[in-house]
Amino acid sequence: MWLLLWIGCVTDTTEVERLRAEVEQLRDESAYQREQIDTLRQQVVDLSVARIEPEADAEPASATGPQCTKVSEGVYQLPPDLTADLETLSRSGRLLLHRGDSGEFDGYRLSAIRRGSTGDSCGFANGDIVHSVNGLALDSMTAAMEAYNVVQEAGSYAFAISRRGSPVTLTLIVPE
Repeated sequence: MWLLLWIGCVTDTTEVERLRAEVEQLRDESAYQREQIDTLRQQVVDLSVARIEPEADAEPASATGPQCTKVSEGVYQLPPDLTADLETLSRSGRLLLHRGDSGEFDGYRLSAIRRGSTGDSCGFANGDIVHSVNGLALDSMTAAMEAYNVVQEAGSYAFAISRRGSPVTLTLIVPE
């Protein structure tokens, strides 16, 4: 014990200050590198979810599955035969739970939505994060199932979505 005290007293304070300054500099560099990594990650996400518009003379993609009809910006009419072909509908895209900045689940990220699919015709895009439907949070599998049971009889579905970091609302109208 006395040896440690003695070493502590004898240690040159300028050396301690130099080491503290070096540690602080490393912390600053690490924070800068983390910011660069976050920026690069966001650029990769932006590039991966960007929709490639077909050339004017390119053949349009063939439609697969029931198609929605666009009523106005962000509002689509669901097809009457939506549930007739559940297999095709289930292949319209993928849903994965998404973790927000806080680390908590905050919705479902959409992916593998093909051009001409039902999801595409209803206004959904790859990379969209669906946070709620008709105000009901979709932050877990249980919450999604509860929301499904509650909104089954609704005349429309209002989806709160994040698209490339911006809030978007998609409304799907159920045909009578």
